[in-house]
Amino acid sequence: SSDLKTAVYTILKNEKKYIEKWLYYADPFDYKVLLDTGSTDGSWELLQECAAKDPKLIIEQKIFDPWHFSVARNYNMTMIPEEIVWCLSPDLDEYFSINVLEQMEKTIKQNPNVTNISCDRLDIYSKCVRVGPPSMLGTNKIHRRHDYIWAQPIYEHLRFKHANRVEVEIYNDDIYLIHDQDFKKQERSDLYVKMLKEEFEDNPTNCWTLWYLINHYFKILDLENFIKCGIVFVENSQKDERFGEIVNAL
Repeated sequence: SSDLKTAVYTILKNEKKYIEKWLYYADPFDYKVLLDTGSTDGSWELLQECAAKDPKLIIEQKIFDPWHFSVARNYNMTMIPEEIVWCLSPDLDEYFSINVLEQMEKTIKQNPNVTNISCDRLDIYSKCVRVGPPSMLGTNKIHRRHDYIWAQPIYEHLRFKHANRVEVEIYNDDIYLIHDQDFKKQERSDLYVKMLKEEFEDNPTNCWTLWYLINHYFKILDLENFIKCGIVFVENSQKDERFGEIVNAL
């Protein structure tokens, strides 16, 4: 058992086949907080059955219209009991290695000011199996609950919310997030492409989502839209040094 009070949380829709496995790996945490966003495959009914037997399981079903991933995830975070300080946010097809609590306590003891613990992700279905330093950024899904919000309507990510404080991210290479994605699942669904296009129309200077849309047009060989979006991207991303390498490639 761990002295660290933690909650693991995520959103889901029509992912019934992952629920029992996710709950099994989430059991060591103090709370498991699941937000169903409109399942029709029996996921919500199964969650209700599980919650009736498990006081540590907090569930709710809520429909969001329009749909933005960040809005749903931020709502999901508000479902976590106030006394919880540290949160973990694996998707329904992701599971942390069983040493995660032990390693979190070790990292926090060594670095009391840490606000985010990043780790490697194992994409077992991918050619790039290990995702993490030095070649790629670590996965950021372990964080202090009150220091972060979810940003971006699609391809959402955690963002430190304090302007007058310093974010302290520590990379722990002994923690792994295992990604057990369905190999039949489409890499970029029609919904994602639709949302990327809508975000480009509403916020054309949002370089975070625009980058994914550019990649989509490149892969489907839509040269006209690739150039159209690429010009806007180059004009706006120069203000952000993170996109320097991408700008040079374009």
